[in-house]
Amino acid sequence: MRITYNALLFSVCISSFLSSFMGNAINVATPFIAADYGVPPDNITWVINAFMITSAAFLIPATALANFKGYAAIYRAGSILAAITSVIIPLAPNFFTLILLRAFQGIAFALPFCTGMALIVDRTAKEQRASALAFVVSSVYAGISIAPLLSGVISDTVGWEQIFVLGAIGQAIGYVLALKVPSDEPIAHGFPLIRMILCFTAMTISLLTVSSLNINHYALIFICVSIALIVLYLLAEQKANRPVLPLSSVLKNTDFSLALAISMLNFIATFAIAMLLSLHLQIVCGYNATFTGLILMSQPVMMLVGSSLSASLTRRFGVHILTVCGMVLVTIGFVGFTFLKVSTPLYVIAVLLFITGFGTGIFSPPNTNIVMSSVPRTQYALASSLQSLVRTAGMAISMAVMTLILNAMISSDTQIHSYIEELSQGIALMFKVSALMCFITTLLNLYASVTALKRIKANNKQADK
Repeated sequence: MRITYNALLFSVCISSFLSSFMGNAINVATPFIAADYGVPPDNITWVINAFMITSAAFLIPATALANFKGYAAIYRAGSILAAITSVIIPLAPNFFTLILLRAFQGIAFALPFCTGMALIVDRTAKEQRASALAFVVSSVYAGISIAPLLSGVISDTVGWEQIFVLGAIGQAIGYVLALKVPSDEPIAHGFPLIRMILCFTAMTISLLTVSSLNINHYALIFICVSIALIVLYLLAEQKANRPVLPLSSVLKNTDFSLALAISMLNFIATFAIAMLLSLHLQIVCGYNATFTGLILMSQPVMMLVGSSLSASLTRRFGVHILTVCGMVLVTIGFVGFTFLKVSTPLYVIAVLLFITGFGTGIFSPPNTNIVMSSVPRTQYALASSLQSLVRTAGMAISMAVMTLILNAMISSDTQIHSYIEELSQGIALMFKVSALMCFITTLLNLYASVTALKRIKANNKQADK
């Protein structure tokens, strides 16, 4: 039994590591991918958007599949599909095909996204849950930590394509380990195909519309269509005998819904930082990919340190205080980045990355703990899926907002000197937007924490009576 659990934990950690590694590795490899496909560097955001949009859009359908086939089976299927798509992506003959394959990869990754954490929480004793969650989150940050340097070296030496080959090997190892995990009994007797097609279509159109607002003359029409589809899907779920997404029960659970909202806002505010700094250091300042990777490592290394300490800090201060402290540090760091210029010393960038990294590291594990501890055992999979959904949606929205801002700010050709100036102005504006979002997230987090602590105190007093 212990061997089986270790195989599960190691497999989920590998999957978490690789998803974060590959996502951040593309940020550093941006100039190389752009050069190979003959597109401006800022267009590479579509390579990231394609993955984020489809993985977010497919999370609820993936949950329905997990309910129908069992969590372990869907987790294994996702692992092997992620490995296959990673092998195929470097073979893309043109930029459009590259984007299309990344979209398929997003669908594949949605399967372990929605089942991995649910399997961990379900098969971990409650007293060991904080440590297990910290271990998984640390794996995410380990992937982020090593991605800038390793991807920079790979891109400079053997080519960016090998990043995906490395990911395929890791996912294959995760799949082999997952074979040791016993299958679980499905909790549904069918798959609501029509509702899930409606859900996937609504989410995809919504996120895609946000990503292309500046180039789509019919944006308002697409916005109305996406809203109508989302409303139609939610109404269909409400009328279903066994809804995949019981929205009413989710909204009634205040701790759960607020923790999800805070998590999403956090990712909207912070996810684009690696791409922004990669563009700043490589395109604006002229540093190579390897050196850029070394600088960007400052943040995820501190994320890893913070998440590693989060279990012990949680036992001492509690999850609510820790999440607030983490967001305060993140906000301070992003406020500092609003003053970023070409002349900004590298040590200042590194210090700000240290601050934001440590803040994120002590924020994320207790936030996950709040989400997973706010629901009964029968809803672990739903909680895991919704947290993956809001995080992935937050990433996609963050990249969409960045794409919108950069496309709005840049009008010059890449060969013209004014392109660099316009790119720099776009980066500065995005950091201002991110800092504002961090401040809003901190206020909401403070409200949620104070509310929860008051309720806990009142419940303790009543229990004493």
